[in-house]
Amino acid sequence: MDVKPITSMTQADAGAWNRLVKDDYPFLCHEFLLALEQSGCASSQTGWTPQHLLVMQNQKLLAFMPLYLKAHSRGEYVFDQPWAHAYQQCGCRYYPKWLTAIPFTPCQGPRMVIDESADAPAVMRLLTGFIKARAEQDAISSWHCLFPDAVQAERLRDLGLSLRESVQFHWFNKGYRDFDDFLQTFSAGKRKMIKRERRRVGEQGIALQRLNGQEVSPAQWQAFFQFYTMTYLKNGMSPYLNPAFFEQLAATMGEWLLLVLAVKDGQYVGAALSVVGSDTLYGRYWGCYEEGS
Repeated sequence: MDVKPITSMTQADAGAWNRLVKDDYPFLCHEFLLALEQSGCASSQTGWTPQHLLVMQNQKLLAFMPLYLKAHSRGEYVFDQPWAHAYQQCGCRYYPKWLTAIPFTPCQGPRMVIDESADAPAVMRLLTGFIKARAEQDAISSWHCLFPDAVQAERLRDLGLSLRESVQFHWFNKGYRDFDDFLQTFSAGKRKMIKRERRRVGEQGIALQRLNGQEVSPAQWQAFFQFYTMTYLKNGMSPYLNPAFFEQLAATMGEWLLLVLAVKDGQYVGAALSVVGSDTLYGRYWGCYEEGS
């Protein structure tokens, strides 16, 4: 097995890449990472320089790992700025650092994608060994692997890496037949509150429209992007993603997208875009003009 670094998704064979990904985790699809790169959202200009690693055996793609050289810690949803400050206080350089993650996407999943026929622990040892050697050679301060799945996290721990722990809230469908069935899991007081909140949406004249990504018109994408941008502006930030990213994603991965538009008096007043996996709905981008009463 040999490790081959690449500096652009265009250098990876899309078919071979996606055969390893399969259908269960859309954020590792070649099209998703390529859209981030070609739209300029994840590029050297924004501090996300692609340095992806391929594992080849007899000219066959056996495994891959997304990897970026980071010049800052923005867009990671893991806050390690105190580490950078500590490095600075000690007269050391924290940036650049290496990051294995899906840019702007705090969704747990595999981070080293390995062919089922391969020895997964051996591939992970090969990749981590390569990273360590290159880090020493190129004076890279550290390597961070964000939001790996539980199996790979434990294997990385076994290889001597330290684990950081955080909290996310996930909703699981425990065999509910419908929404009323789900409501029965709550106390009477909470059921009443949820029903009242849902009723108030209808009382304000708001209707919801659901569209597959392939059905969304250019005008609807423009409306969605305005809502998405407002979510960041309300917090004094600029959005990480741009219209070119969403346009390319709709063109190449439209079947993976679900756009929900809130409509009032014939006008769009809010939107939420989710990415659809094989058994998981990833709610990722949303916004509205004003908060409901």
